[in-house]
Amino acid sequence: MKIPFSAIKSYLKQNNIFFSLDWNSERLTDNDDIVFSSSLVMENYVGICKGNNLCSMGAFSYTYSPLDPLLKIGRYSSIARGLSFFGTGHPVNYASTSPFTYLPKKKSLLLKPYEDRNISFNNAEFKGKGGAQGVRIGNDVWIGQNVTIKFGVSIGDGAIVAANSVVTKDIPPYTVFGGVPAKFIKNRFDDNLVSKFLEAKWWNYDLTDLNGLNFEKPHIFLEQLSSRGLNEYKPGTVTAANLLEYYFSSKSPKKLPADVKESIKFNYYFSGYGWINGLSSDCAVGLDSQLESIKITSSNPDITVLYSVLRDGKWHDFSSAEPIALDNYETNKPIQAVKFLVPGRKVYYRIMLKNKSWSKIFCDGEEASTNAKILGIHVAIV
Repeated sequence: MKIPFSAIKSYLKQNNIFFSLDWNSERLTDNDDIVFSSSLVMENYVGICKGNNLCSMGAFSYTYSPLDPLLKIGRYSSIARGLSFFGTGHPVNYASTSPFTYLPKKKSLLLKPYEDRNISFNNAEFKGKGGAQGVRIGNDVWIGQNVTIKFGVSIGDGAIVAANSVVTKDIPPYTVFGGVPAKFIKNRFDDNLVSKFLEAKWWNYDLTDLNGLNFEKPHIFLEQLSSRGLNEYKPGTVTAANLLEYYFSSKSPKKLPADVKESIKFNYYFSGYGWINGLSSDCAVGLDSQLESIKITSSNPDITVLYSVLRDGKWHDFSSAEPIALDNYETNKPIQAVKFLVPGRKVYYRIMLKNKSWSKIFCDGEEASTNAKILGIHVAIV
C-alpha cells in the first residue's frame, strides 16, 4: 500500500524514523509515496538512507539499500548498499515457465491486450515464492555491499555477510559467511562466548543503557552488562494501521465524533491489498481498491458491533461476538452496501465512492449503499 510522503512526514519524524541520512543519497520529495505492507511493525529510531519503502525493523538499525516491504530486520543491524532478493519463482513442472500460463490477466502486462478475450490457459494461478518473503535479518547483523538473499532465509543475530555474496541458506548467529553461494568463513567468537551473547541479548536494551560499556573487549562487555541490572527497552512502534489512521484522520473533510477506544478492531479486505487488520474505531481506510470483506472484533464483552453487508444482492448479517465475517467468503465479490449498529452506543459511518469523495454520514443501522465501487470506509463509535 502507498501513502504520500508529504501526508505522513511529520508523523514519521515524531517517531524518529529518519530518511536520507546520507548526504550523497537521493532524498525523498513530498510527491513521493511511502510503500509498506499491512504487516508493518517498525520501531522508533531507525534510519532509511535510500528508497521510500518501510519494512518491519528494530530500533537503531539503518539501511543504505531500498527496503522490501516484506523484509524483517532486528535491532542494531547495518545494511550496506545494493541489497537485493531472488525474483519470484516460475513453475518448472508446467509445460512452459512463461508467466502467461499462470498469471491472471489483470496482473500480467503481457496479457493486457487480451483482458477482454476468453482465454482459459491461466485459470490456475501459480503462487511462486520470491522477493523478501520470509526473509529475517536478526539483531546486530552486518550485511555488506551488493548482497543477494534468497526468499525464506534467516540470518542469525550477530552474523556478518561479506560484500557481493549470494545467500541461499540460513546463516547461524555470530558467524561470518561470504561468496557465491555464501559459505561459512569463520566464527566471530568461540562457542562459549557466543552462548553468552545469545543469552545476554544486549540488543534488548536502550542505546543509552549501553553507554560506557567496553565494546572492544567482549568478555568485559558482557560482565559489565550483567552487572547493570537493566530493564528491557520497549520503544514505540509504527504500524500500517497507525499510518492509515494518521493519514485519513488528517485528510478527512469532516471529522467524525471521537471514539472511546473500547478495544474494538476493524479488519477490511481490499482487492489487491488483502487484509488491513487492527484499525481502531474512528478509523478510515481508502485504498483505491474494491472493498470485499469486513471483520470486526471486540475484546470488551459489553460492546457488540452488529453489521451487515450486501453482496450478490443478498444481505449477510454478522456480529463482533462471532467474528467469522466475510473472510470465509470467496473474494472478488464487491460489497455493495453496509450498515452498522452498536446497542447502547451511537455509531457513525460513511463510505468512499469511486470518485474518491466521502458519502454523507450514516448513523445507527442506516444503510450506506452505492452503485459505484466502495473504496473506503470510516467508522466511529461514541
